Formats: sequence, structure tokens, C-alpha cells
Amino acid sequence: MNKTRLIIIEKDNFLREEIIDYFSYENKFLIKDQKNIKNFSTFYDNFQPEILILGSYFNYDNNTNIKKLLTSKILYTDIFILAYKNELSRLKNLFTNSKIKIVQKPILISDLYKDVINTLNYSFKKFYFFDEVEFIPNKKIIKKENEQVELTNKENLILLHLIQSNEVKISTEKIIKNVWKDRENISNHNLNTHIYRLRRKIKKITDKEIIYYCSKGFYILKFKI
Repeated sequence: MNKTRLIIIEKDNFLREEIIDYFSYENKFLIKDQKNIKNFSTFYDNFQPEILILGSYFNYDNNTNIKKLLTSKILYTDIFILAYKNELSRLKNLFTNSKIKIVQKPILISDLYKDVINTLNYSFKKFYFFDEVEFIPNKKIIKKENEQVELTNKENLILLHLIQSNEVKISTEKIIKNVWKDRENISNHNLNTHIYRLRRKIKKITDKEIIYYCSKGFYILKFKI
């Protein structure tokens, strides 16, 4: 069974451990945690979580880098920020995207767990069709009728980015930036290798080409919705 990747960042050691214990009970989550936001971007990019639970002890108003980091993750991650009552209004005004949820402290961990599960259940319903091929990002699969193929995390993110881009032709540079974020050692060759493997997997279930490479470092997605 594929486990949901979860990151917990909370400075309160007791609360962090309580959340870890509760979310570990049914063995549905693969969990990583840390006490503070240090090296958050690297920590996040190395693990690529579907869920992020975050303590609200950061000065988001004055730290545009942290706000930018969080808002750049919502394409792939649902974020729960734990906040005290006096922080709620400020945070709700600061983060208006529905994928960033503000949860009031003190929390009932059982309620937080239900919110996370409900969010995941909703996310699992999101799917895309390329003609007769179905892509379900949160399950990391592509399928056609009774046939299905599992995708790696990077293949899943690449295909999701190609779908959600507003551009007809998507440059390799933009794909790398959105999928690998700020990692500078990723080359076009790395990306092309991932897309080559992704296209081979797609061909296992359909004869139709879905991802095309066009000249000068651009990709085109056919059957785009």
C-alpha cells in the first residue's frame, strides 16, 4: 500500500510527538518531522510530501521567503497551519488559497486527523483524462480501462505540471524549476530521461502520443484539458 508522505514542523516537542503517534497508528502515513523551519526548502524537496502540518511560530508578514516557499508548494501539497486564536485573522488574510488551511490551537489531534483524511479523500477524486487515458495524481497512476501503470514521484510531478501549465509549449527550464525547485544541479538531460521513461510507461497502455518534444527545448502535451 502506498503511504501518504507527511511532514510535521512544530517547535512544541510534546505536540509534535503526539501528532506523530496519532498519525502513525493506522500505518497510513510516511512521516518526517523537525522542530524548526531551518533548511525547509531542501527538507521539503527531498521528501515531496502530500501533507504538511506546520506550527505558526514564524513571522510570515516579514518573512516573504517563507510565504513564497509555502505558496509555491500548494500545487502538490495540502498545508495545515496550526495557529492560536490571536493569529487566525492575520494568517487567513495572508493565505487565501484553499489548499492552505488554518487550524486553531489548542487542537484535538483526532479532529486534525479527520481533516487530513477528508482532504486526502477529496484529493484522490481529482483526475484528468487524455482521450481514453486517465491520470490520477494523488495515486501516482495512469490507467486505461483495467490496465494501469505506477509513476515515480518525479514522473507524477512532471505530468501534473504539464497539465496545469497555462502555456501550450512548456520549456524544459520551467519544468525543472517547478518540479525540482531550486536544485541547481538538475540538467535538461535529467529531465529528458524522466520524460523518456514517462512516455514509455504511457505507451504500455495506449498507442497515442501524449507528450511531444518540439525543437529548442520545449514540450507539448496533447489532449490537454
